[in-house]
Amino acid sequence: MSAAEPATADAKPSIRDPSGLLLWLRIFAGAAILAYLAEGVAKGLTWALYARYLALARADAERIDQLATYAGYALMAAFWLSAFMTLRLTYRLTKNLHTVGGDSDIPSPGWAVGCYFVPLVNLVMPALLVNRIWRRTHQLSGEGEKPSAIIGWWWGLWIVTAICSWIATVMTGSSHQPDANVSRETHTIALALFTTYLLGRALCAVLLLTIFGQLVRAQRAIRDFSMFD
Repeated sequence: MSAAEPATADAKPSIRDPSGLLLWLRIFAGAAILAYLAEGVAKGLTWALYARYLALARADAERIDQLATYAGYALMAAFWLSAFMTLRLTYRLTKNLHTVGGDSDIPSPGWAVGCYFVPLVNLVMPALLVNRIWRRTHQLSGEGEKPSAIIGWWWGLWIVTAICSWIATVMTGSSHQPDANVSRETHTIALALFTTYLLGRALCAVLLLTIFGQLVRAQRAIRDFSMFD
């Protein structure tokens, strides 16, 4: 019993492989990307109709509306599932850093998740915390200071698309059933903004998968190093 104690005391803490969580994120975010694109195409076609760049039969226009509706339902489910997996993966990545010895800049796992729910703070803090996780993870994996500009592009695009959606909603009253009193010109502008929002969010999801994919790969490298040390 006593002979085993020194080995236990000297054993290095191991981190949990986040690959399984990444797989689920890829599944749900992939579904969200398809839904964003489908609804974005439908909104874009509707914009072209309102702007008189496109002429379609009434039946075809109704099919486009149906596509937008069904894609919207699918997007709602895929978005929330993707958000849930993003939070779970963020928690795991942060906890792994604390397990191997994160520096003082690394947030607690709880705050890394909780900052998304604090008004105003969630406009800036998620990107800052992901950037800290990125920096420390790549330092520990032996890659040094790896450029993190992709995080700025991801979060900047997220904020810009949110603004586009908000402006369009204010202009029309809704993204799905606009106010009948809204002029054709106003609705045309709003549709262009909604299309920009949807296609931009699809790109956001691609950037998100790229960021977290690289983080998981780097943390797997840390895990392998710790296993063979």
